[in-house]
Amino acid sequence: MNAPKMFMLCLLIAASLCARADDVDRYVLAQMEEQHIPGLSMAVLRQSKPVKSQAYGHVDLERKTVARRNSVFQLQSITKSFTATAVMMLVEDNKLSLEDKISKYFDTLPPSWAPITIHHLLTHTSGIKDFINEPTVDLKKDLEPQDVIRSLEKLPLNFSPGERYAYSNTGYHLLGMIIDKITGDTWQNFLRTKIFKPLKMKSTDVNSATCDLANRALGYTWRSNRFERGAYIAPTILGYAGGGILSTVDDLAKWDRALFTDQLISRSTLEQMWTPARLNNGNKAGYGLGWVVDDYLGVPNVGHGGAHMTGFKTRFMRFPKQELSVIVLCNSRQANPANIAVGIAGFYLPELQLSRLKEQKEPSAERAEALKKALSDLASLRESSLVTPEFFRNYKNSSERASSLAERLKEMKSFAFLGARDISENKIERHGVPVKELCVYRLTTPSESRYYTFYLTGDGRVASYQSLLQ
Repeated sequence: MNAPKMFMLCLLIAASLCARADDVDRYVLAQMEEQHIPGLSMAVLRQSKPVKSQAYGHVDLERKTVARRNSVFQLQSITKSFTATAVMMLVEDNKLSLEDKISKYFDTLPPSWAPITIHHLLTHTSGIKDFINEPTVDLKKDLEPQDVIRSLEKLPLNFSPGERYAYSNTGYHLLGMIIDKITGDTWQNFLRTKIFKPLKMKSTDVNSATCDLANRALGYTWRSNRFERGAYIAPTILGYAGGGILSTVDDLAKWDRALFTDQLISRSTLEQMWTPARLNNGNKAGYGLGWVVDDYLGVPNVGHGGAHMTGFKTRFMRFPKQELSVIVLCNSRQANPANIAVGIAGFYLPELQLSRLKEQKEPSAERAEALKKALSDLASLRESSLVTPEFFRNYKNSSERASSLAERLKEMKSFAFLGARDISENKIERHGVPVKELCVYRLTTPSESRYYTFYLTGDGRVASYQSLLQ
């Protein structure tokens, strides 16, 4: 379907905001136009109370169906937080243990899977190949749960359990099968009876060929300057325990509210889920039990995203200390809802908006020169005493990133100090190394101004950096 930019923008404004647009609305609309997003639904919550909830654009371009707060989107991998919560409910009921070997719940498994525990599945540290993204099955054909195991049984693990973190949808498919075994029912019904119904999430269900939820959005991809429908995926694959839930922003607000209470799981269990897993070498994995555990500009957050070739991308992001949550649901494969969510959060948490920072007098000229030298070394893929070895080992595989940095340094007109703060209390690590301080500089070239946020160790070395336009 052809959709010229100006026509799309007019439709979006007319459909969602009329003359009442605020700064957040204008930001979201601009992102939708830039990223080619037909429809988007979002919510901002403080202490789980709605601050803003709005829908924009269209969820069905053919029928010109306007997006609303009750529009139903495929959540994709946000589902994992629900499945992990179901597992932890069973843990609290003493029906399973995180240290249980998964072989306890299956009659036959490949011998190499013998050391794998439920904890490994929850944290993506099992080493099992990803049946969707590697893939090992035909995604357009329906399958039985056991078919996934059969497709993998002759393939080696990608690594020994606990050795590394590597996202694997297979782990959550297996967790769904384990819930089936323990409850004597299906994981879908467990979620319906133990989570959706108690929380009154009436517009939430698991994807299936017979799902009859109303107000469902269609997924799209932007190709050759036009929108096309997203790819077809078999219902039994779409509806699996790692990505099968359909929901709305209003229902996800109820889910957010439940996480502030003991209605589903205890606070201590939730904190456990929000704690990064430790690998065999002691390093943090950056993923807890069904939740991504991260930070943005030194501000800790937890959450999850979802994406699929069916034409949906989603993000649920929560900043626990600030008690702020942002939900963004999009029906576009090209969308970047994580960036949109962070941008929205910046309107409520000023520390997340780098563009608000003013140039300051550099308290340490030596530090500024050291950071410029560190960037120069990284751009040349040259080992440096100013950079942690752990970061360099990761960075040296990023030749494209290094090349872009080299071009900017060659054209650099200024490197202005914008601020620094101690973030040691947040216990943030980068590549296994504790970070003490966060420093922000604006690097200006003739074509752009870019913000560089440096994560520094106690002895001033660069443990990582982020480069952003805002």
